Amino acid sequence: MSIFPTEEGLMFMLCEDFREEGGGKLSIYGVIGDNIQVDLPDTQSKVAFPSLGLIMIFRDGVGKFQMSNRLTFPNKQALPTSEMKQSVEKRSDGWMNVAIKLMPFHGQIGEYNLGISLIDEHSVKKDYTRAFSITRRPQTTKH
Repeated sequence: MSIFPTEEGLMFMLCEDFREEGGGKLSIYGVIGDNIQVDLPDTQSKVAFPSLGLIMIFRDGVGKFQMSNRLTFPNKQALPTSEMKQSVEKRSDGWMNVAIKLMPFHGQIGEYNLGISLIDEHSVKKDYTRAFSITRRPQTTKH
């Protein structure tokens, strides 16, 4: 019997890059908060990064699930590879890491939403959504 992870047991982070290590470990580089600030002129809204990692860590729950993800951009369009289902297992003795690497990342100023859907063996579905944004860094005035 599967037990869905709770919202309280979910961690979300952005990073510049990550690498999957042996034994299920995940090395994370350049952790970023949920608001990425960039230096852009007011006339530009497009951004590009060599790499952007989106990581959701499920710390509780247990069972086998079908999982899909969906990344929605500020213009409400979804990443083309979204909604592909894969089998995952959340074991009671460890965390389940969902790590998505966008390399390169091309986007725009605004709010993004990452959604992860888990479906259990009884076809019950639970959605987990986290938002992050890309904003212009406030301009400082020099005296």
